[in-house]
Amino acid sequence: MSENFCKITFRPVNRTVRVNTGTTVWEAAAKADIFLDAPCGGRGRCGKCRIRLDEGRPPLSDQERKLLSSEDIERGVRLACVTRVTKDSIVEILPESGGIFPQILEFGGEGREGTLLDPPLRKVALAGFADRLRESRSSDSEVIREITGANGNTETSLEFLKLTAEAVHAPHASQTAVIVSDGRFLGLTDINRAVYGIALDVGTTTVVGALMDLKSGEQLSVASRLNAQAVHGADTISRINFCAARADGLHELNRRVVGTVNEIVEELCDESAVNPGDIWEMTVVGNTTMVHLFLGVTPQYLGRMPYTPVFRQPPRVDAGQLELKLNPHANVHVLPCIGSFVGADSVGVILSRGMVRSDRINMAVDIGTNGEILIGSSTRMLASSTAAGPALEGAEISCGMRAAAGAIERVTVENGDVTFKVIGNRDPIGVCGSGLVDLAATLLQHEVLDPSGRLLAPDDLAKPVRAKFAKRIISRPEGNEFVIYKDTNRELRLTQRDVRKIQLAKGAIRAGIEILKDELGVANEDINAVFLAGAFGNYISKSSAVGIGLLPPFPLEKIKPVGNAAGAGAKLALLSRQARLEAREIAGRTEHVELGGKPAFQNAFADAMGFPTP
Repeated sequence: MSENFCKITFRPVNRTVRVNTGTTVWEAAAKADIFLDAPCGGRGRCGKCRIRLDEGRPPLSDQERKLLSSEDIERGVRLACVTRVTKDSIVEILPESGGIFPQILEFGGEGREGTLLDPPLRKVALAGFADRLRESRSSDSEVIREITGANGNTETSLEFLKLTAEAVHAPHASQTAVIVSDGRFLGLTDINRAVYGIALDVGTTTVVGALMDLKSGEQLSVASRLNAQAVHGADTISRINFCAARADGLHELNRRVVGTVNEIVEELCDESAVNPGDIWEMTVVGNTTMVHLFLGVTPQYLGRMPYTPVFRQPPRVDAGQLELKLNPHANVHVLPCIGSFVGADSVGVILSRGMVRSDRINMAVDIGTNGEILIGSSTRMLASSTAAGPALEGAEISCGMRAAAGAIERVTVENGDVTFKVIGNRDPIGVCGSGLVDLAATLLQHEVLDPSGRLLAPDDLAKPVRAKFAKRIISRPEGNEFVIYKDTNRELRLTQRDVRKIQLAKGAIRAGIEILKDELGVANEDINAVFLAGAFGNYISKSSAVGIGLLPPFPLEKIKPVGNAAGAGAKLALLSRQARLEAREIAGRTEHVELGGKPAFQNAFADAMGFPTP
């Protein structure tokens, strides 16, 4: 290769990319469309993007000395985000760093009772128009009256006039139909062709789509992918900063998410033998940052005071404008957002659970890097977002990882010692969020962890029955550590610093819950049900969540995992005009509570940091 370029080959995926000399391995991996798990977005803070070079390893950086163990350093481990390549190299992606394909919570068949199948998209036959046009002065007005009624308000366009003028006079006009969505002309189709739509949930980590038959309401197929934007950061703030730091940042993130969606569309169509040209409608949910990036609108203003979105009610857009591989005239309907960090996904949750239609007070909690909290009834609805940080998703934890193959997802006690369940039934390589919550609850219950969050030393464990726990505790000057798992290749430990990170995350969410309860003037017993939305809520143990104080001490039967409730809301809006109107109403009437502006939040946060007494 030229001295200005070098060739990097990644193993075990056997993918090669040509980059400028001095490029980081992280940047080379992104160019090769390889996902390295690094919650910090490649800024040298988390220590997760671990790789090995075949030879010619550069000197250790200060970040690597801080973040890598002596065992890691001895076996040649480096961090991709700070390692710069200077010649042709072979890079080994370590199991805990690459190929991390998380458990993706796809759409089920969930729907809300009482919702009519009445899609905004309609197909209206042109049969018989030629005869009636003899008595009409305008083919345009005749078509509009047939489609929307005498006082209809369908938007026309030059293309509409040209196409309908030819279609209604054609010899086979009886075989043609007009496609209209949300009062807007989209195009013409054969009267016998089916029409389809896609409900899409654009998440920060994953994107999920469901292909629906708009006549029957049947779900034909579901597909999901990792959001390809993740190579530029695991959280929304990282991506907002990426847009601000690079002139092409917005274009790059938009290109990646549209590419992800197009891969999903292709899989949906292949699986169901559907022609993409017959997909005329798409509904989309996602957090405020994700829907901005999906539409190619800068999210930069969400990253600085006063944290305002460019839009709350998204504009109407055609699939062709977004370069989506559907019918280019398909209507893309993004559900509205509630506020800066409470987006269309929260509207989808409220919609799918019927929260604003209920006379009873319900709460929904979607736990992620930002924890969205929704509470209310038909009388009043409140929403807020609290910056929980990524700890409960396994990030910023020494042994943490996403919920993917090799992650400990469940922790229990058998024969006086901890045991665990691993995703994929393989040797563990880390602990995901649900496993961390279980582990903290287990250690608290067995008095290895005290209510202040201190990991006790072996001599402090009072009961002999905890002898096996004591053997797992290592005392260090910076705090005790609990050995979860150890083999010849790795040792997974929960450190005192990890416990503090868990406390900060769960404290922020619990404080947000308490503030919204106070704002609404309700107590725990006034709440009918608590819906746990999203992947984390679907897999977390309810008893462990209450046990560590992440949730108030609700009766467990009140706590209901509801899966991908945001995606279910997108499906409702795809299949029902009534639901689409309700989504707009939800966004308009839901009060966005800014927790940062509440003096009581800091006190509630301090109170929520501790663990309940077992």
